Amino acid sequence: MKRILSILVTLALMLGVCGTFAEEQGTPISGLTALKAEDPAQMAKLIPEFDPAADVYAMYVQSDVYGVRFTPEFIGDDEATVFMSGDGVDSKVVSVASGESFILDLTQQQSMYEREVVSTAVIAVSDKSYTINVHRGDGSALYDAFELLTYSMPDGHDMNYWLHIPEDYDANKEYPVVLYLHGGGQTRQEPGMILKRTQQATAFLAYGYEDAIIIAPHGNYTTMDSEVMGWDYNSQMYGTDEREAQLTVFGEGAYQILQNVKAEYSVDNNRVYVTGGSMGGGGTLAMIASYPEQFAAALACCSGTNTDKLVSALESSPVALWLVFGQGDPIVDYGKFSETPAALDAAGIPYNITVYDQNTFLYPTAHFSWMPAYADTEILAWMFSQHKSASENEIIDIKFEEGTQNEGIDFDPAVKEYEVTLQSDIYGVRVTPYGNGTFTVNDVEVKGGESYTLALSEDHGDYRKELVYDIVVKDADNTYTIKAVREDGSYHYDAFELNTFTLPDGKDMNYWLSVPSDYDATKEYPVVLALHGSGQRTQPPEMILQRSIQANAFVKNGYEAIIIAPQCNYTDLPQEVLSWCDEESKPTIFAQGAYDILQMIKQQYSIDADRVYITGLSNGGRGTQGLIAAYPDEFAAALIIAAYQEMTLSQWDAVVRSNIPLWFVTHVDDVMPAAGVAANTLKLKKLGYDYNLTVYPSTVYLAPTAHFSWVPAYDDSDILDWMFAQSK
Repeated sequence: MKRILSILVTLALMLGVCGTFAEEQGTPISGLTALKAEDPAQMAKLIPEFDPAADVYAMYVQSDVYGVRFTPEFIGDDEATVFMSGDGVDSKVVSVASGESFILDLTQQQSMYEREVVSTAVIAVSDKSYTINVHRGDGSALYDAFELLTYSMPDGHDMNYWLHIPEDYDANKEYPVVLYLHGGGQTRQEPGMILKRTQQATAFLAYGYEDAIIIAPHGNYTTMDSEVMGWDYNSQMYGTDEREAQLTVFGEGAYQILQNVKAEYSVDNNRVYVTGGSMGGGGTLAMIASYPEQFAAALACCSGTNTDKLVSALESSPVALWLVFGQGDPIVDYGKFSETPAALDAAGIPYNITVYDQNTFLYPTAHFSWMPAYADTEILAWMFSQHKSASENEIIDIKFEEGTQNEGIDFDPAVKEYEVTLQSDIYGVRVTPYGNGTFTVNDVEVKGGESYTLALSEDHGDYRKELVYDIVVKDADNTYTIKAVREDGSYHYDAFELNTFTLPDGKDMNYWLSVPSDYDATKEYPVVLALHGSGQRTQPPEMILQRSIQANAFVKNGYEAIIIAPQCNYTDLPQEVLSWCDEESKPTIFAQGAYDILQMIKQQYSIDADRVYITGLSNGGRGTQGLIAAYPDEFAAALIIAAYQEMTLSQWDAVVRSNIPLWFVTHVDDVMPAAGVAANTLKLKKLGYDYNLTVYPSTVYLAPTAHFSWVPAYDDSDILDWMFAQSK
């Protein structure tokens, strides 16, 4: 699961809602006065928010976004000139008037889904220019969560299908199942395009439903003509009204694959869902028309079906249904689509519907209405709240989240009490009950799929205590209690000893040092230099270890290393002059002191000089960047988290020439670091240098704010193992 989150935009799963931000401090004489940005998933945001004084912006978009629409407003010129370029797309120049939109394309090349791509727009107006870099990340981690398998059809042909099984699958637990049916475009494409072309099957992983079993069959025989391919005999495609809503050999094959998976794995038969867009939307409706007793819910995008068959099936065995359509769809006629809700209304069958109007930006065409639908957390929460036999106001699942992104509870309606252990730097938890109806969490009313958050203590005196929080979740007939126990962190704090180092000006600098308890001078040990954030500059030195599990994360997670955690602090200096680096990303006396402490420790202990690592969070991330630029030959790897300062191209060039492996971490809602990471990684991209990037999306819960992206990062074994695997 951690790797899936990492991508999450290593790719681009990057979320939020973007709007127009006008200047509040007066109108400039010339230049931009507003800039609106829209992506088809309706989730990306402009970073930072528009400010007439800012001239560089970034956006992170999910892996199936092929264009972003921008609407600039400006004064001083009648037209602005926009220069557009990007990976895998043709460069072009357009002119726009104030308030007129332009679209920045992102590549649709099939070979470019498993890498980060960037498209850039430069808006030139009056004597000013504004640069927007749109990052679409590598989706590999989502794709790699699926395994490609084959099913032998009755006629002897093999049918491919992708299968995702939860990483920690437990045969004693029952799992919801999603059957996803792709659109017509993928019938003749290679199987990987089912996952890559559209973020539909992968959306459930990207948005936090990695505990579901997901099946994505491929409606394709390589030996058959494309005109006979499809999940059902949809009249729009085949002109056979009399067979509409009847499953084809591919639809029946998908159904049989579902039955085989249900037989092989531990499945909650009351939580089986089917979904698809376009041809897959028609297949979804045909599937519930053919086998309504099998499914608890269906999400069908941009398609229609034989309404008589559908209504008859849903009257015999109700299925919760959500329909989606985009007005202006050039493939599916709105009149054809509207027959389905009209028939359901006439029969009194309840359903949900979302129709995106023609002002909604859908791209490449309005047919792509599945893009905002599968990124809509309300729709996804609705689907996973459906249960075939649950009564109204009955809880069918509870999701428990905290900052490390570890698994919370394995909910079982028969089990009323749960206990979760939290590490000592967790400052909030989020609880989401699922089901049809309204529930209470600690006496606060929430609907199924809505979340309740509980803040935990940030008092300095509580880190060496075990704290217990009870969370009580109730439905109409049941009470569930979650006991959240935040552990006493003393066992990893006490692995460090506080020391002082005398700086050149004669003042002492505190630093914590951890040496393996069984230290052996005949062995060589890796060493980690860990730089704290701004908050600990004027706090007691103990807070370096206690406020954030950073330096001590390596002890807590069992890495045998020497760890140095200096403090950027003089007791007689004000906080505003304390920093690891100056505004030009050059080391201050504090960062230089940290480096000198490192050199001293290397002399005092048996160190593996090829495995010297550096990491920092927030202001410490800035310090990490500054030190690797100043001393590029020193470090074997750098882990840079929530750093908000941009370095120059020449500074990064020094890092590149020394070939230092890099991993950047941020959260898309942490605006300044997200912008800083975007700017720095773009420079590395221009230098042709590879790096690792984790951008947590808006759906990833962090407390007390999105700035705390180091909490999951320092608990992510993929990231920490990567660092300790590096050697010069």
